[in-house]
Amino acid sequence: MGRHAILLVAAAASLLAAPAAAQYFGQNKVQYNRLDFSIIETQHFDIYYYDGERAAALDAARMAERAYGRLSRVLNHEYRERQPIILF
Repeated sequence: MGRHAILLVAAAASLLAAPAAAQYFGQNKVQYNRLDFSIIETQHFDIYYYDGERAAALDAARMAERAYGRLSRVLNHEYRERQPIILF
């Protein structure tokens, strides 16, 4: 008789929990905004940035190309296509 009582309590608990979980469905919807990026194209990278940050994007492009040059020689690896870098 003990097993039947445990099963009955478990079934009752699962029925009570289901409606509570359903009340919160859809409240955390992802909000999408249209992002207007500008692009700097270097030899190996596409740098995406906001218009007000052009100076920082040019610095990032210069640093990325310099680091790529060093690492591609050390690791003996080259990109087949340009890689995106997104600055926020």
